[in-house]
Amino acid sequence: MAKTKAKTLYSQQKFTLAVALGLAVLASPATASAQQVYEKIGGEQLAALMQDWGYRAELGIDEYGDPLIETSAAGTGFEVVFYDCAGEPAQCDSIMLTSGFDFQEGINPAVTNEWNLKHRFTRAYNDEEGDPIIELDYSLVGGVTAGNMKELFELWESRLGDFTDHIDW
Repeated sequence: MAKTKAKTLYSQQKFTLAVALGLAVLASPATASAQQVYEKIGGEQLAALMQDWGYRAELGIDEYGDPLIETSAAGTGFEVVFYDCAGEPAQCDSIMLTSGFDFQEGINPAVTNEWNLKHRFTRAYNDEEGDPIIELDYSLVGGVTAGNMKELFELWESRLGDFTDHIDW
């Protein structure tokens, strides 16, 4: 009888420990910070996230009536352009980060082509005046978290700084 009682007490202690560990896991920062999944995003939502990440985010509207955010990183101004938007306020399927550079004489297209050969995720080209532009597209289709988007902005900031060095800006 004493052995059965001890075994039952031991089982109850194991169960209590298991429940306590389970609750600790549920309350852990990793679980508590489970992030919202964005399948579309609006200008106000992204501007608020960007401000949380330390960016200045000036929200406006582009020529098509879609959101547009002006900001800067790595000492360089850039825009967040929204695409495939619907509804009011607009909720959009994708964004593009873009920055253009105005050189007095433009630059050799070989410089931007070299960038494209050596760097993933972004693309660069010269506009009609020979000035370089760098862009990065990002689709939210299928869902992304704020953490995914923050990672994208960190990548962009790094690439933007590297690009300004590459073009001797």
